[in-house]
Amino acid sequence: MESCLWRWLEQDDIDAGRAEGLSTDERAESVRLRRCTPTRLGLGLACGRKRVARLKRTAGLTGVCHRRRH
Repeated sequence: MESCLWRWLEQDDIDAGRAEGLSTDERAESVRLRRCTPTRLGLGLACGRKRVARLKRTAGLTGVCHRRRH
């Protein structure tokens, strides 16, 4: 419970501009771009995951890599 409170306070500092990191709006945008289903870009155009990946690279957004280690 305590770590949840610290994370909430940290996110508040980021949103207020007192600390560096992704703001709540930027996080929401990242989640929107991360969807694997065809994404609507607000233009009524459907696009696949490779296009989403290219747009994310262009915007400088990265995700968590869950590669298996053998």
